[in-house]
Amino acid sequence: MDPSALEASLLVVASVILAGSIVIFAQFPRTRAYPGPVLLCILFSASLCIIFRAILHLSTIHMLRGNAKNPWPTIVDVARACLTIASFVPSSISIPFWCSFYFSSASTFWYLMLATDLISSLSNPFLPFQANSLLHHLVAWPCAGFWIAAFSWLFQNETRGPTTTPPTPSTAAHLRMWMIIPVYGVLAYIIVALLVAWTKSRVLETQAHTTTRRMAKLILPYLLVFGLGGLMSLCLYFADAHVEATTRERSTVANTLDQLTELAQLVAVFALFQRKACWANRRRSSRFAASSTVTCAPSPMAEDLHRATEDDEHDNSQTLSISNVLRQCIMKYTSMGIVEGAQGVEPKATADIQLSDYSCIMTKAIVVHGRFESGDLTFYDCAPAVFHDLRTMFGVTQEEYIASFALDQILDEHGSEGKSGNIFYFTANKKFMVKSVPEDEYQVLRSILPYYHNYLQAHPESYLCRYFGCHSISLPVGSRRMYFVVMQNLFNEGAVDQRFDLKGNTDRRQAIQSYDVEQYIVRSQNREAISKLMMDIDFLKLRQTIQVDDMDEANMQSQLIEDITFLATRDIMDYSILLGVKYIHNVPSATSGTLSKTRERIYYLGIIDMLQRYTWRWTLQRWFLGLFCCKDMSNVSAVPPNEYGTRLKHFVRTRLFYTPGKGRWSGWTNPETPRPSEQQLRPSGPSAWTTEEEFLSPTAAALWRSAQSPFHMQMVPPHRASGGFFVASSF
Repeated sequence: MDPSALEASLLVVASVILAGSIVIFAQFPRTRAYPGPVLLCILFSASLCIIFRAILHLSTIHMLRGNAKNPWPTIVDVARACLTIASFVPSSISIPFWCSFYFSSASTFWYLMLATDLISSLSNPFLPFQANSLLHHLVAWPCAGFWIAAFSWLFQNETRGPTTTPPTPSTAAHLRMWMIIPVYGVLAYIIVALLVAWTKSRVLETQAHTTTRRMAKLILPYLLVFGLGGLMSLCLYFADAHVEATTRERSTVANTLDQLTELAQLVAVFALFQRKACWANRRRSSRFAASSTVTCAPSPMAEDLHRATEDDEHDNSQTLSISNVLRQCIMKYTSMGIVEGAQGVEPKATADIQLSDYSCIMTKAIVVHGRFESGDLTFYDCAPAVFHDLRTMFGVTQEEYIASFALDQILDEHGSEGKSGNIFYFTANKKFMVKSVPEDEYQVLRSILPYYHNYLQAHPESYLCRYFGCHSISLPVGSRRMYFVVMQNLFNEGAVDQRFDLKGNTDRRQAIQSYDVEQYIVRSQNREAISKLMMDIDFLKLRQTIQVDDMDEANMQSQLIEDITFLATRDIMDYSILLGVKYIHNVPSATSGTLSKTRERIYYLGIIDMLQRYTWRWTLQRWFLGLFCCKDMSNVSAVPPNEYGTRLKHFVRTRLFYTPGKGRWSGWTNPETPRPSEQQLRPSGPSAWTTEEEFLSPTAAALWRSAQSPFHMQMVPPHRASGGFFVASSF
């Protein structure tokens, strides 16, 4: 067969598979579940490897066409040339070679990610999926680059010599083995990883044990394809070394077989990948066709069979992850530890709490009965007497707290809407929430606990997050520990209609896209619920404020400022004010929130995420944003605690609250901006506002009036008839 035709065929097939993989991944959501994203990267890397290698050989064939004395160069010949006489190798050959080598190595490391994902799910089930995916990319692509650089550095001197000297087996044939040496390291790790996962799953409960082995079986076909490819490469290496030792020439047949092996491996992975996507689609199509031809009422047995089929398809369409199952098990063990800790605590009066009580850690053993073996987990209960006193201080009885974490009550899991990626668990009665935190935040809470406890005693109306427990538990697999804090749920009276996370700055503090602002203004004025967690810029654009009686405003403002001052003295930063707004028709008899001046809203207010200290990481982030991203360094979240507190207090004083007759100015993000005179801010002109209308933004006021009457647009006061809702100076 003509070598050019073979290389062109390989180029076309690899290009088609690459395009098909991307289309399938975009078209079928099923492929985005585990291990779809990793498989897409494997297909992407392997396809580009074959494409660049085909381009490489086409270039060499074109360059040597007409020279019958020289055989077609193999990949080893090109590698030797690029290492010894790189300055004489044309870029049409060297660039495809190094690109092919890079993507070949990258596909190898992506097979490694396929196995490490199983191990990381067992050792750290609370690692966010986004963080795990990011970690894969941060490992696979750079590792391929590092290997290429190391290979070039190691073998340049060894293979460099007189160009007229024919290469020896040690410098040519063995070069093929060194080019694929990562394959065998990855294969060794994969074998160990599967054995470890299979062994460690014995100590897990039945569901976790079954899920772990299902995950192992799911990735096994892909790893088998990878292993067979590595075995074939090893056989070709020995064959090529034998041919070179006897004939002093490298075998072009071995080079061609190596390319065909890469293609066969790619086709096999692609077939398994598309089968996952198309199998469920065919099942849905066949079931739809069957249901459309049957018009009679189905029998009970047929209904049961149909329901079972749907359930099975639903299970198969979901992300198969041991992390989800392990988290459920660990939270059950954590609930057991919380209940035992609350039952065994020795209550102390506030005056009897000593300094040793703050550093006290009670250790408990929780026995875990696995599928085949049993083990025990270590549960740490930090400062139980202190947290019991805090619960008592805020009216939480022992019976209520224990009942909330009863084992027959399922904790409701929610992912974080912020950047932290932490996971929240709400008790069934929605009164408490358990949050997974990193170890440094766990240690921060322990370090500030004496000051926090004393501050809440002196300020019982504080808006600081109310922590009712601090715990740690070991994991069934590995030596890692997980850390949790128990908090009071700010919205324990039910769902709220709007939520705002406010930090007093505008850098990356927007949840609503600019083209959706008007839509959200209308929804807000129509009192529709908005599920999205909004931020500072959204708060500005919607012209939201806390509108309460003067006495309530003074009390809330002064308490918030005291709370912020306390956090600044403890070197805490990156906290935020969580504001919930609930629309009501009838004034409730009792509420933990604050009624608006119009008695049409309830405001829930609290300071959350207050366990971050200003470390070198924040300093690095601040300077990176300022120097490389051209951000205003005074307007980013990563600022020192005192500066952070000063900025947020300025926001509380100037923007969070609003009283009719007082205006706003655009310098709220900068404490140094002078406040205009009251006369400049005071509204003028006719005003016929009713209830909430006087608090509306210019655009919202116009929309609100337009919704009532087509003639009401003319009634908008002159001072509000122009301008927009963009009031911050940074816009």
